[in-house]
Amino acid sequence: MVLIRKLIEIPTTITLEKQKDHPTGPMGEMNGHTMDGMKMQVHPVMKSHLKLFTKKDLSPKKGEKTASPEKGKEVEVFVEFPSSGVGLLIGKQGRNIKQLKHDSGAEIFVHETEDNEGIQVLQIRGTQAEVESCVHRVKRRFKITLPQYNDKEKLNLSAAKSSPSSNHLSAVDTSSERAVYNFPHNLGLMLPKGKIVDVAVSAISNVDCVFLQQYTDMSYNSLNALQQHMDVCYADSTAPSLPRPVVVGFICVVEQGGVWYRAQVCQHFEETDDVSVRFLDYGGYGVIPFDSVKQIREDMMNLPFQAAECYLDNIAPIDDDMERNNERIIKFQELLKNGVYKARVTSYTPNSCPIIQLYKFYGSETKLINSEVVKHEIANWVQAAAYPVM
Repeated sequence: MVLIRKLIEIPTTITLEKQKDHPTGPMGEMNGHTMDGMKMQVHPVMKSHLKLFTKKDLSPKKGEKTASPEKGKEVEVFVEFPSSGVGLLIGKQGRNIKQLKHDSGAEIFVHETEDNEGIQVLQIRGTQAEVESCVHRVKRRFKITLPQYNDKEKLNLSAAKSSPSSNHLSAVDTSSERAVYNFPHNLGLMLPKGKIVDVAVSAISNVDCVFLQQYTDMSYNSLNALQQHMDVCYADSTAPSLPRPVVVGFICVVEQGGVWYRAQVCQHFEETDDVSVRFLDYGGYGVIPFDSVKQIREDMMNLPFQAAECYLDNIAPIDDDMERNNERIIKFQELLKNGVYKARVTSYTPNSCPIIQLYKFYGSETKLINSEVVKHEIANWVQAAAYPVM
């Protein structure tokens, strides 16, 4: 579908001040934030300079002899969409695209272009009203234009055309939940319970969930060396790909912008042969082509995984409204824009994710982020932990 660095970039630039000298991860310069879903870095989304795609583009032009679409008659449009926003469009476990499909009623396919890595193509199918609704929601949510894509013969549409049930196909299988997988916490660098630890916020998952790195841990200093080692080893294109069928939970390496990163398989999209992965050293999620995912060498498993997915203690999302929640995540990014961070683990979720209190130190101020997200109406305070404790 798209290489990870492109995928993770999302509208609104929020770059946090570096804490010490952090290696650059797949999401660009350190402290990137990820949106719900795929959990992605926040960078500027590409602004299209081509003609606008609006409701007028879906309707006959003045003087044009075109029959009005029958009620319920299926129509189909192809529009350009920035590669940087695909991850957010899909969302974690396909949540965002499922919601978009539910709200608009339209089917959505995502296609990779041959000659421009900066754009993907959205194939939107449904009644005219459904397609218009879908286009409007995407434009409003990403604050971008959607130019029409006129070279659909260059796209690989065979997956959608070859199936008798193509009306129910999508780049994300919206008919079922993503398979549950277990993260190998015994291989990750865990946050000790009860101690206050220096951390870097490497990615934001949701208003109640962040990825943290312990940059003062001795193993952290070896991360750059490991990445350089992987870059050399995987420069040879003969490195073995993942075995098929793709196994959820498989530890692998993925290539992004000529750099290789350790990751874990979360889902395989058979229709497009793309793989959803979690970045184990920097946090966040990405969806990339199968050919960019390779088997990991045993010696590259020695360094503990550096990014820990953590939940804020006593904090829960306000509601399930996808668009409003994304706006709150933007506010959360602003809240974490500057400062030095420390975390204290209060308990763990059943699958061993730390539940934390996150402290921000900026100048002479010290703030508990758990309280700040409530103060800024980003999330709700709950008396008990949002997740059952161990």
